[in-house]
Amino acid sequence: MKWNVILIGLGRIGWQLELDKKRYHPCTHAGTLKTMRDKFCLIGVCDRNNEKIDTFLKWWYQDTKDSSIKAFTNYKDLFDFYKKNNQNIDFIIITTGPDSHIEILNDAIQYQIRNILIEKPIAYHTEQLKPIKTYIEKHNINLYVNFERRYHPYYKKVKEIIDRNVFGKLKHIQGKVLAPAIKRDPLLEDAIHWLDLILWYVGIPEILYSYRKENSFRIEEHSVHLLKKDDILIYLESGGKREYFEFIMTLDFEKGRIEIGNAGIKILRKSISSRYEKFYELKEIPIKIPFLNPWLNMYDFIYKQKTPNFNDAYSGILLYERLKQYVHLY
Repeated sequence: MKWNVILIGLGRIGWQLELDKKRYHPCTHAGTLKTMRDKFCLIGVCDRNNEKIDTFLKWWYQDTKDSSIKAFTNYKDLFDFYKKNNQNIDFIIITTGPDSHIEILNDAIQYQIRNILIEKPIAYHTEQLKPIKTYIEKHNINLYVNFERRYHPYYKKVKEIIDRNVFGKLKHIQGKVLAPAIKRDPLLEDAIHWLDLILWYVGIPEILYSYRKENSFRIEEHSVHLLKKDDILIYLESGGKREYFEFIMTLDFEKGRIEIGNAGIKILRKSISSRYEKFYELKEIPIKIPFLNPWLNMYDFIYKQKTPNFNDAYSGILLYERLKQYVHLY
């Protein structure tokens, strides 16, 4: 059965990144909906910018014969249209900025849409989410947050290696999430993906130390965090003020190491040294991991109504809050 879908927000992650020829595709919500038209029927879109709507519709219709998408600049009008026409909405995708997330999410819940996918960060603090958490649990609503790395074959391989104890105990994790521009706190804007991976790989950590430098607008410019989960030490550097983007995580095990990020994955294991006698070093293992598009994996996961990741996303915002509270400001 096809789901009737509405998409709110027609920015980069909504669809515009599909125009980037260097990326794998699909790499956006609309791109995925277009690819998976056997399961999803896009019936409505919304964006405050009419020009964005027009550009999107031209892109959508160039590959599809369907011309029945309704477009609005106010999402409430979109809801009202389908309510008046007694047309069911099975799935809503919210790709606006976090300032509008809670309002749209509340209205979607009141409209009784059972399947919801929302962009990260879902909110600025957990107080915004507590009533939503209670409601969705009571009414069995599937609320998913877009942490697509969980569906990427490389990051899934890391999870498998950890769970199977392939290289012995995990001892240390370190990483960087760096960006050239700062709109919101980089820890919340980009590094929240890194924190989500920590929650997925090892669970909720305790905080040992947190340093943070802010600009005159109280927005984080640079931060460093030292965490601990059982015997695993975790170090993260987050911030802007760079002329490049970098997302990387290095996991050190007793008998190996994994380096993973936007540049790909590298796996190394303990091997006899070719330079010294009775000595061991790390050597890279040639490995081929079949690429399966994480967006298609994520949407298939949602279509099958598997367990939502909202609780982990809630824990991620809680961890972000704790890091800000613990922080040493300079």
